[in-house]
Amino acid sequence: MRRASRVGRFDDVVGRGFTLVSSVADPTAKLDPELARYFASIRGMRAHVAPAGPIHDVNGSYQRRFAEHGVAVALLRADFHVFGTAPAVGGEGKLVEALRSVLGSAGSER
Repeated sequence: MRRASRVGRFDDVVGRGFTLVSSVADPTAKLDPELARYFASIRGMRAHVAPAGPIHDVNGSYQRRFAEHGVAVALLRADFHVFGTAPAVGGEGKLVEALRSVLGSAGSER
């Protein structure tokens, strides 16, 4: 991955924690304001990973994997496992709502 002049592994370039990742667009651009506040309260991050995006996938692995699985947005857990995916930008709201459901109010106290 490359972000500006920084090159490294995904977590070195983006950071660690819950992360909305999209190969299509900013995965938080269409997020409902209430869900955006919740996601920010748990220190959620966003990553638009694309050849011309702010985070460049140097070897194209994210682009290929997203295309293979018909995914536009993925919500990654802090341990790098996939929490859930959406086939189109706009589905990130359901992912964050599901995360809030699982974490409950305890998630916003982190």
